[in-house]
Amino acid sequence: MQKIKGLIRKSERGQAIIIIAFAMIGLVAIVGLVSDTGILLIEYGRLKRSVDAAAIAAAQEYSKPTAELTTASFTNAATNFLNFNQTGGVTSIDVHSCLSTDPQPPVLCNDDPITHPERNRKLVEVTASMQVNFSFLSVIGIRSTTITTNAIGEAATLDLVLVLDTSGSMAYETKVGGRVGNDPDVNPYPGDVDSENPKVCNTSLTHPCSPMDGVKKAALDFINNTMNFDYDRAAIVTLTGQATDGSAKRYPMIVKHLSSNYIDIRNTIFGLNVFTPHDCDPSLTTAADFNPDPGVCINYVDNTFTGVICQSFEALADGGIYNFAPCPSSNIGGALRLASSALSDPQGTTRRLDSYWVVILLMSGPANATDTYENYPSPTYSDGVPSSFPYGYCPPSTYYPSGGMPGQFYDYKFCTDGQASVRHAYNSTINFTYNGVTEYGISNYDPDDYARDWADKTATLLNGDGVTIYTIGIGKEILKKGAGYSDPSDAPMAQSLLKYIAECAGEGTYVCPNPMSNPKINHGQYFEAPKYSDLLDIFHAIGENIATKISQ
Repeated sequence: MQKIKGLIRKSERGQAIIIIAFAMIGLVAIVGLVSDTGILLIEYGRLKRSVDAAAIAAAQEYSKPTAELTTASFTNAATNFLNFNQTGGVTSIDVHSCLSTDPQPPVLCNDDPITHPERNRKLVEVTASMQVNFSFLSVIGIRSTTITTNAIGEAATLDLVLVLDTSGSMAYETKVGGRVGNDPDVNPYPGDVDSENPKVCNTSLTHPCSPMDGVKKAALDFINNTMNFDYDRAAIVTLTGQATDGSAKRYPMIVKHLSSNYIDIRNTIFGLNVFTPHDCDPSLTTAADFNPDPGVCINYVDNTFTGVICQSFEALADGGIYNFAPCPSSNIGGALRLASSALSDPQGTTRRLDSYWVVILLMSGPANATDTYENYPSPTYSDGVPSSFPYGYCPPSTYYPSGGMPGQFYDYKFCTDGQASVRHAYNSTINFTYNGVTEYGISNYDPDDYARDWADKTATLLNGDGVTIYTIGIGKEILKKGAGYSDPSDAPMAQSLLKYIAECAGEGTYVCPNPMSNPKINHGQYFEAPKYSDLLDIFHAIGENIATKISQ
């Protein structure tokens, strides 16, 4: 009996060892499951982050010229990024884009690019797999597994409006044989005077209007190197009408709405003209004679071109108070209004709220005109220009500075108060005295104020990030002050305005706050080009800045 009991006890001890052995295996499996699952989750997180970043890096390939975009270029960008960020283990990488040559584009790509090219998106889908090796689970035969993840990266499509100065000042450098005299500011006419006549230089192949010709070349270089018209769009706004037969209006106009047709955009830029008003009529001698067309005209003396003048001012025949509002043509506020319209598309048929909205504004001088009741009519300022300002806002005090007769020479400074540090509201008024007679409630709102108001409205157009505005001041006039009207300590009118438009617009204050307070504004930058030859470098810098903002 004792022997039987001993055998039973030995048998129980053997069973316990077996049970403990199996329990140990189970315990190792549980520990392995926990630890190796943790490893699996960590590696998946690393791979997911790397693939997300690789997709974004690959999407930036869209900033390259169209000819350089291939599935291989996207794959190389994604692969290089993954190899840089992953220590190893990636077993496969599959990359697809919205290129028409890609056999398996992401499902989010535009399925109707011919009819609706504005729906094209700069998408890249990256799918990657990697092997994860286990430690504890290998005890039970599970040595590794493969994990796979994907991500879609997108570079912003670009909707760009080029606003280009086409006023008469864009022909001032068209000279043959050099200028007369040593100081072009004293004697502004060249040796071959007729070469600055817009009727001549707009159609000349040997001496095209300058600096207009250089501006067009720089703009073309910019769109060639910055934009991809399979996805991006551009619009062109000019400061003046483009007719060359004397019928051109001095109002800004959209000469090309947002388009992805590169040929049309190129041809539009090639075809831009400097403002060509009608010929002066020497028979007009009094203020009444000039209605309803009292604006600027091309003047000839003995059949020789002498410049573009405001004939109603030059005549001064009846000693009356002349309204100079019909003469200037640098309506920067009106040009920004049209840029806003081009981007926001009031009908909403082609509006892209998810694109990156950019305006590039190039000007050669200060604002000296506004919209008029004719081209932007409204009973109240909030909706347009009221009928009480048929030629736009032009305070009489700006061309009668001393309360008597106007200044000796007509120039762009009329209609602008010359005070860069003073801003008036549209309903601001003053009491104006002329020859001892005081007129009360005269508008003090000038073109500089009008331009700043439209800059604020443009900068805060809501597409997610507002509108980024870059401004370029070209030529010497950018640094000049309004003669006789400005505070000597004030900044030059044009420079101050262009800086405000690019760097402050929409902040709700005259001085740029630091830091900027409005999160819906993506401010641009102001550039100066003393010579039009500087424009290539400036446009290149803007292109790089745009690419950086798109990738953020």
